[in-house]
Amino acid sequence: MSPRLLRTLGLLSLAIALVLAVIYSGEEIGMIDLLGSPEGGAIGMGVLGLVLLIAARRRRD
Repeated sequence: MSPRLLRTLGLLSLAIALVLAVIYSGEEIGMIDLLGSPEGGAIGMGVLGLVLLIAARRRRD
């Protein structure tokens, strides 16, 4: 994969993680009830995003 594609996928994964984190926060304060346990998805997508961004940086250098 090209560094540009890896960077794009990494940023997309981090954006999804941010949305899941906001949903989780809303569930914790009782504002919304959308998902069963979004914290696992937020952590997984965040880690995936960071790994992809690191891989993109290494391929670019």
